[in-house]
Amino acid sequence: MRTWVSMFLFASLLVLFVTGIVLYIEPPGRIAYWTNWHLLGLDKHQWDALHTIFGFLFLIFSIWHLFLNWRPLSWGLKKPVVLGVVIFISLFVFWGTVTYRVPFRYVIDWQQIIKNSWPVPPPPIPHAEAMPLGRVARLLGLHPQEALKILRQANIKVSSPQETMGQIAKQNGKTPNEVFEILRKQKNN
Repeated sequence: MRTWVSMFLFASLLVLFVTGIVLYIEPPGRIAYWTNWHLLGLDKHQWDALHTIFGFLFLIFSIWHLFLNWRPLSWGLKKPVVLGVVIFISLFVFWGTVTYRVPFRYVIDWQQIIKNSWPVPPPPIPHAEAMPLGRVARLLGLHPQEALKILRQANIKVSSPQETMGQIAKQNGKTPNEVFEILRKQKNN
């Protein structure tokens, strides 16, 4: 039984390691959804979901692992030096992170630098990919029917102004940003 638990614990740890790195470097949600960002064939939502589910799997097998290895753990709990060092380091890392101290601050700052370095235009407003075409058209100063006409002339399949920018983009193999740019450029002409 210990072998199975250890192997599942190790497998979930590996997935959490990979997804943790991806979540550390992925663009912010507004950019990822606006540009239909993918890495290794998976989008932001899929990477987030993998990290969450394998986090729960890791938690379950960690508890099971503790149950199977209670003696070594209880030995460590009875050793004041071991317990004291673990508690001290854990509290120090917790304190350093929540108070934004060096070196923890550098890890957070590097993440923001990486996330903000994605060279794409941000959406005109947050979560524009979830907005209906009609609302986006009005933001651009277009009538919704005019936006439908512009997109259809650009060979973009769209059935109504109630479709979201994300839906339109997905069914046409484009990003929401590309659909928006078609409207914006045509409006500026």
